[in-house]
Amino acid sequence: MLYLRFYLLIAFVIITLSSCSDDFFELERPPQSPWITLEDFDRAPVGAYGILFADREWVQAWPNYATILTSLGDDVAFVNDDQWGYLRRTSEGTDLSNRNWWLLYRGIGAVNNALDFVAENEGNPYPEISEQEKTDNLDRIVGELHFLRGFCYYMLQTTFGHAYVPGGSNGDVDIPIPTTFASSAAEAVNPTMGTTEEVWQLILSDFQTAVALLPRQFNAAVHPAAYEVRANQFAAIAMLMRTHFQMGNYPEAQQQCDFLINNNDGLFDLTEEPIEAFNKS
Repeated sequence: MLYLRFYLLIAFVIITLSSCSDDFFELERPPQSPWITLEDFDRAPVGAYGILFADREWVQAWPNYATILTSLGDDVAFVNDDQWGYLRRTSEGTDLSNRNWWLLYRGIGAVNNALDFVAENEGNPYPEISEQEKTDNLDRIVGELHFLRGFCYYMLQTTFGHAYVPGGSNGDVDIPIPTTFASSAAEAVNPTMGTTEEVWQLILSDFQTAVALLPRQFNAAVHPAAYEVRANQFAAIAMLMRTHFQMGNYPEAQQQCDFLINNNDGLFDLTEEPIEAFNKS
């Protein structure tokens, strides 16, 4: 009986293999880009926005970063108190700084994946769209992606890297600076390391690109409703100003600041006493 079952199994395998054709192994629905249309691609920045600002509890980068900065203040100075664990290096990675490390690189990975998609299609994955639509939305999305990557690297460098020294060598090796999505595990665990100079130049370049591509404000006639609460040109100018200031480029920082104050089209009221902003919940 055992032999009979064995021979039946062999016969079944032979019949099955002999009846297969090459097209049997072809995928009926091969993998497709997640961004088939421009409307789909508008979701590309959303993952990075979520990582930065909108995930649950402390699993979002900005509150962790802001808490670390606050705890560094001279009037607080509890950043090194072990009971808080803001800067502890633990194998579990549960402190705020370790958590922000992987959160921010996860955001950078999402951005790089989307930017690679644009680059692989010679700057325009949607050749059927009009030039106006390209300017209003495709370029705007690419501008958002550069803004988000610059913001992630800004937080990483000001947490883990060296301060920029105007006129100095700025040659210390600081943090990984991947600008494309890793194509293999080996590439992912062996990224290009950036010096202080290289990291700050990357941040500067990303914010300059964002300023060039982002619209000044949301326009319901041409932008999807979801864009209303996302980064515009003024947000990019503000971060470009902060980057110049961190790099000691004070005239350039003042130039960006003056533009924000004098040319914001009435979007931002700067007449209020500064203390009032701090008194609001």
